[in-house]
Amino acid sequence: MVNYKFPKEALNWLEQLLIDRLGVKLQLNYIDACLVLTVDGTSIVFDQLNKKFVFGGEISFTKWDCSAEGFLGLISDELPTPGLIEEGGGVFQFENQMCIVSYDLMGLIYWALNRVEELEKNELDKHQRFKASSSHAVKHGYLERPFIDEWLDILGQVVIRLNPNLSLKKHKAQMFLSHDVDQPAQYAFNSWATALRMASSYLLRQKSIKKACRPIWQKLISYKEISLDDPYNTFDLLMDLSEKKGIKSSFYFIAGGNNKNYDASYRLTDRRIHKLLLEIDRRGHEIGLHSSYEMFNLDGGISKEMKSLKAVCSALGIKQSYWGGRMHYLRWSHPKTLFECESAGMSYDTTLGYAELPGFRCGTCFEYLAFDPIEKKRLNIRIRPLIVMESTIIEEEYLGLGKGKEARRKILHLKRICNKVNGNFSLLWHNSSLTTVELKKMYMDIVNDNNIS
Repeated sequence: MVNYKFPKEALNWLEQLLIDRLGVKLQLNYIDACLVLTVDGTSIVFDQLNKKFVFGGEISFTKWDCSAEGFLGLISDELPTPGLIEEGGGVFQFENQMCIVSYDLMGLIYWALNRVEELEKNELDKHQRFKASSSHAVKHGYLERPFIDEWLDILGQVVIRLNPNLSLKKHKAQMFLSHDVDQPAQYAFNSWATALRMASSYLLRQKSIKKACRPIWQKLISYKEISLDDPYNTFDLLMDLSEKKGIKSSFYFIAGGNNKNYDASYRLTDRRIHKLLLEIDRRGHEIGLHSSYEMFNLDGGISKEMKSLKAVCSALGIKQSYWGGRMHYLRWSHPKTLFECESAGMSYDTTLGYAELPGFRCGTCFEYLAFDPIEKKRLNIRIRPLIVMESTIIEEEYLGLGKGKEARRKILHLKRICNKVNGNFSLLWHNSSLTTVELKKMYMDIVNDNNIS
């Protein structure tokens, strides 16, 4: 095993992350070639440090049976264990006020949360996104496990064995509901030429005069505000449901972009958007940035769009203490996009989930302070991992589970996993994806479900 040492800034970042999660005073220091975690006079010694966790490279994989060493797993007794070198004798050895750990758990946390494998720029998809299929988690079948949260719970059990009188921090499961406003209306923001093409299509293909009239009629009656009858105008439904659950929904708006194939057809300067922004704010929900298609990798692009969003909100009298958001199409170049988000003054970003598969891209469902693995420095922005996007589950180009029981079952499975680790279930559901009774029922069932089994 090749040893390494974290830079001081990385060690401080890890130490603060452990304090936030465990809720006890602790210190991380190097003693000779080992990394030592000190808690209330006891020591946890990590004597097997894996350089690949920090600098990249092919990571091995195995599973570890925690019950064989007297531990209890939150989800299963078999934990995903990337990078473990099996040498026999177990992972944890207790000696008086000390525990020797023959696994680089600190390196694992650093590797997963800071997306070290994505620095190697494996094969990208057509939107220049890191592919789920290129990830270690998909290759070894553990994408649907928040394995960092599971391992941190094991670490907590070690701390309590050494310090039976200590009390660890209790976390409470939460649900984060967010809505990318790609299309606030199906008809209102289309050009007249587009409306006429849609009408012609309904008439010629479906032989329906009623449907043919709809694009034109909806455009006419949406002159001052989005019609309540527009299929994509589901904002009241989303806010009503969130309010019943005591949740603040987040609505992310596109504030620029000129890509005709992928960017929005609306502009923030439109008075219909102003009315929508004011209503969201009046009801106590959050407004954030949905950066346009090209901005994820463009110097200063996210900052420019955030400035535009804040200017419009300020002119409307909308004030927020923090601003978050998500990249359009979940486009992300790590850590370039992260740095651009911080430069834009964003408090958090919630892009980091895969478009093609749901699950735990970062290995956790907890929000955490970001770290730049290139410059080796802490950042001021927080990462809120995305667990599920509804189109990932429903659409044919991704999982293609449709709109029925199978799709609902998959999403609820992931929500319940988040609940089991007392973490955060972050769900993205577009306002434009509630166009049928079936979809509305599915969304309501998912939000209202309180089962953790």
